[in-house]
Amino acid sequence: MGCKTGMSRSSTPYFVVLFYVYPLKFAFTYVVKGFLHGFDQYGTMPDGRMEHVVDPSQAALLMVMYGIVRGRGRNAGVYHKRESTMQVVNLAEKFSGFSEYWSPRIAGELNGQHVKLAKLKGEFIWHHHDAEDELFFVIKGSLRMEMRDKTVVINEGEFFIVPHGVEHRPVAEEEVHVMLFEPKSTLNTGNIRNDRTVEKPGSI
Repeated sequence: MGCKTGMSRSSTPYFVVLFYVYPLKFAFTYVVKGFLHGFDQYGTMPDGRMEHVVDPSQAALLMVMYGIVRGRGRNAGVYHKRESTMQVVNLAEKFSGFSEYWSPRIAGELNGQHVKLAKLKGEFIWHHHDAEDELFFVIKGSLRMEMRDKTVVINEGEFFIVPHGVEHRPVAEEEVHVMLFEPKSTLNTGNIRNDRTVEKPGSI
């Protein structure tokens, strides 16, 4: 097999900062000093005094160079942030990373929403969410969602949305793997706080 060489996409932002942004800032410092030292001009004022004269074209050039260097640095930071969130997520790998039931893990986030993974088994508590809707997407197994007026069964490959304000209780006869889409403010036990409440879900 051939040996791969070169830098990975994840290391690109550091390459940009180390070999592009910093050298530009370093060069900019010395260019400024050169302009101020080599292009110093003095003119005679109407009252006979000698004053330092700044060539407008030189000042404009320096401002443009400063803007380019500063802009490149900011863009490198934005690029790095975007790259760090643009990853392929393998669900089987993520689910193998924890074993606790009813303890959701954050696997991603977008538009103020958390993408959570959870393993469920047994009965949860009756609860509701005052302001948040919840989407339950069953990855493995079969989940029974009990509500006060009806019960639905969510099978593997199916999802169900529980609107805010609706009291519900998830029940898993056997181990179930689910993916949840819900606002960041969503508490797993909703309006109830007890020993099953996870105040700050961990990331995975």
